[in-house]
Amino acid sequence: MKMKRICLMLTMSAMLGAGALSLPALAAPALGYVDVQKVFAQFKQAQSSQAAFQARAQKYEAELAEKNKELEQAKKAGKSRADLDKMTRSFEAELKPEKAAIEAMDRRLSGSLKERIQSAIARVAAAHHVPVVVDKQVVLYGGVDLTPEVLRDLNK
Repeated sequence: MKMKRICLMLTMSAMLGAGALSLPALAAPALGYVDVQKVFAQFKQAQSSQAAFQARAQKYEAELAEKNKELEQAKKAGKSRADLDKMTRSFEAELKPEKAAIEAMDRRLSGSLKERIQSAIARVAAAHHVPVVVDKQVVLYGGVDLTPEVLRDLNK
C-alpha cells in the first residue's frame, strides 16, 4: 500500500513538474507592440542620422532658394522667356547631383535604421517569447508594450 502511494506521488510530481515547465510558454503574451514613432524619436543613431540628413538638406534648400532668387531677379530685369528657360535648365542641371545624393542618403539611412530597429524588435520579442509584434497605433486593447526594451537594446 505504501509503495502505491509513493508511485502515485511520484507520478503526480512528474505531471506537475512537466506542467510547470510549460507554464512560461502558456503565460507568454501572444501579442506585443512597439511605439515606432517613439523609437525613432529616442533612438540615438536615428537622431544623429536625422541631424546629418537635415544639415545636408538645408544646404540644398538654401542653394535652391538662391537660384530661385536669381531667376526672380532675371524676370524683374525683363529677361526673355527663352533666357529664363535656359537659366532654369542650367540651375536644375547644377543642383541635380546634390538632389540625387540627398535622396540616396535618405534611402540609405532609412534602410539602415529600419533594419536595426527590426532586428532589435526581433531580439526583444524572442526574449519574451512573443510571436507577433505590431505597431502601437493598431492596438486597441491588450498586448505587451516592448518599446522600452527595444529602446534599451538599440541605445546600448
